[in-house]
Amino acid sequence: MNACVLAYGQTGSGKTHTVFGPSGAIEECASTAQRAKGQEARSPSVKGLAPATNLPNSAGIVLRACDDLLACKARPGSSCDSLTLSAQYIQIYEETLTDLLSGGSVVLRDAGEYAEGGTGSSAVLQGAAHVILETLSDALALLRAGELHKRVAATAMNEASSRAHTIFLITATQRASGARTDGDALISSQLALVDLAGCEQLKQSKATGQRAREAIGINSSLLVLGKCITALSEGRRHVPFHESKLTRLLRGAFGGASRTTCVIAASPDDSHAENTVQALRFGERCSTITNSARVATVSAKQALELVDNALSTCEESMAALEAKGRVNLPAYGALKARHASLQMRRRQLGM
Repeated sequence: MNACVLAYGQTGSGKTHTVFGPSGAIEECASTAQRAKGQEARSPSVKGLAPATNLPNSAGIVLRACDDLLACKARPGSSCDSLTLSAQYIQIYEETLTDLLSGGSVVLRDAGEYAEGGTGSSAVLQGAAHVILETLSDALALLRAGELHKRVAATAMNEASSRAHTIFLITATQRASGARTDGDALISSQLALVDLAGCEQLKQSKATGQRAREAIGINSSLLVLGKCITALSEGRRHVPFHESKLTRLLRGAFGGASRTTCVIAASPDDSHAENTVQALRFGERCSTITNSARVATVSAKQALELVDNALSTCEESMAALEAKGRVNLPAYGALKARHASLQMRRRQLGM
């Protein structure tokens, strides 16, 4: 079963605060991790930042989700004891996808239900690194690295306005159990935590030049998202998911096999009443969409075969470029990143 939490609203309304916490929240959690390391030296039961620790009140949804999943995994006798967790951290800036860990480019590919291990996701992020999550410190390290590559700028409405959509993807894989599954079956799910860039009116944000171009791009992608939500809520046959990278990536979250929650961030300022009403109407339309959340199960053997086939294809392409002396091409770098991602996925499936 896949899930998605989507934060939507105008710029400066509190979306990033909700998803990631206020400025300094990640560093505050990192300080807690450092103190936990000191405890680890005195107590073998503490490893890194142990799950289910008392997160600071400022922690956002991302850290709380990671903490809950790691706590389940660490609980003795838990149904999650075979759980493997990994995360990807990306942003969409002017229709370009970037891996926030490395700063490298990411290619968005449409995926079938069982592509690369059966997460049931509607898309595959080629070039986005998978980071294994063993402790909350691993998530913190990824978030801190991502801060270096995030697109943020000051406007008249928000001194730290997000200029890109930010997505934190958690992939959970575990062996299935029960009478209806065999011992070889795997259950793989994704949790997408999405901080959308805020819609903004240029008259209010006073954005000019590059900031204005960014705002136009943000508003355009949010417009496509709104068109998709309207089409789904009205039961139309055609839904324009392919008109933007954002909607291609989130296609499975709306009208697919996912449990999706939309958080509407609203400003209490009277001058923003029109934008607040528009955001609330967006949330109202989202509430009319019915998803059919279900468990995505695939055999471990089948999943490994899919990944091995993808690895072979990737290695053949790399070898062809190497034979021609074209290892400096961007295409070769993309293939290397994809190869590393596939190897990580294979290690997960080996469990």
